[in-house]
Amino acid sequence: MVQASLLVDPRLDDVRAAITEAHRAWALHSGEELKDEQVEEEVHPAAEYPSRPGKNLSEVLDNLRALAYLGIRADALSVTGSHCEPDQARRVRLSMPGTFVALLGLPTPGGTAPIWATIVGHEEAQGALRRPWAGSRHAVFRAFTQLANGTVLHELRTGSAGVAPAETAIPTALETVVLWLASYSDLFSRPATSTRRLLQRDAASGALLPPLLRPHTLSWHRLGLAAMDPSQRTAEHASQSLAPILPAD
Repeated sequence: MVQASLLVDPRLDDVRAAITEAHRAWALHSGEELKDEQVEEEVHPAAEYPSRPGKNLSEVLDNLRALAYLGIRADALSVTGSHCEPDQARRVRLSMPGTFVALLGLPTPGGTAPIWATIVGHEEAQGALRRPWAGSRHAVFRAFTQLANGTVLHELRTGSAGVAPAETAIPTALETVVLWLASYSDLFSRPATSTRRLLQRDAASGALLPPLLRPHTLSWHRLGLAAMDPSQRTAEHASQSLAPILPAD
């Protein structure tokens, strides 16, 4: 079992400033009837983002589709949300059945290092394709989005999280983020590791939230174990400032 001390809390307030920068980029695509040819290209020099050699987006998506037991479906999308070939993709959509949909933005067509993330409910997925910066109307997914952007920013800054053993191909940033997201398949049923409470009132939003903090700075092997085996996961609430409620069975 991973110890609670390994959990990395990006602290939601600290992440908000960084996400604001991503929101500015997302606002470039706020038109209601955008066509691919009408969208002004975002400028993201490739040299600014870490790359991990050996895989392109098509290979990464093939690997993710082969891992059907993770419960995540991955699709390559254009900047306007239509399906496209992986080498032209500017978005990757990840669907966790019955739990959430994640949209990850890529800096260049076919990139494998996402630069922003937004998490929404399944009923909000279509709207998120057109206006990803708008966010979810559900407090749990807004908080989850902030944490996901913290994980994405960590990957961009370090480019080394989840390094694989020497005999294994080095995982891309996208694969690392997807494995971390896969560990949330039981988002609404796993209680906090330390308190065994399922819901706790969030001090910032006042909403009752499940434990959202799950470690992402693990080795590639341990991250994979957490993604595939719920018994290997830990989860904690982002705030312990108010008394927890609703104990788990």
